[in-house]
Amino acid sequence: MKTIHKIEMPVDDETEIKIKGFCNFLKAGVQTAGHICLWYLVDTEDKKETECVIVIKGTGHNCDDVFTNGYFDSVFDSRFVRHVFISVTR
Repeated sequence: MKTIHKIEMPVDDETEIKIKGFCNFLKAGVQTAGHICLWYLVDTEDKKETECVIVIKGTGHNCDDVFTNGYFDSVFDSRFVRHVFISVTR
């Protein structure tokens, strides 16, 4: 069965998550001020675990530690723009 899930993260942060099943990230956005939400589709019948590193950076912030091929989306948070990078391994 495939279901949609959400993770909420503070801005300018790096988070490592493990998801049971294969996941496909769908959208980044703001649902609560000061936090970035990521919605993703998960195949719950897949028994393999997906490991993800998610990095959120603001415009003009140091991005030496991000993976340039992992750019996912930019999110408008009031007057700020946050940029989401995701690295996925299985």
